[in-house]
Amino acid sequence: MVKEFNKVNLKTLRSEIDAALKAVADKNGITLGIGNISFTSDRFTCRLTAQTKSQVTTEIPGSVSGTIAGLFKIGDSFKHNTKVLTITDYNPSKPKNCIVVKDQNGKSFTCSLDFVKSKLK
Repeated sequence: MVKEFNKVNLKTLRSEIDAALKAVADKNGITLGIGNISFTSDRFTCRLTAQTKSQVTTEIPGSVSGTIAGLFKIGDSFKHNTKVLTITDYNPSKPKNCIVVKDQNGKSFTCSLDFVKSKLK
């Protein structure tokens, strides 16, 4: 029995909630997940996100056969102003700035899919 919420017991609760959500998600053919948990000693809140499986990609972008948006792969480079930028990662959970690029000095930037598309024409 939980008498007050803290980081330790919230980790345990989160794993139990995730297991329960997985059962519901599998039964209904969707994906469910909770976001960050905010808490005080007597309550906690979190966001529940649901997504249909048709919206979830099973292919890992940038894999040997996979491409991001069918246009480019991780490791592709392009020029922006005086810098050569290389695509290093793809984060589909960030819809606006989902592409991570790195310049020749090793500095990382995030940018939109449309920006990269315009540079790779």
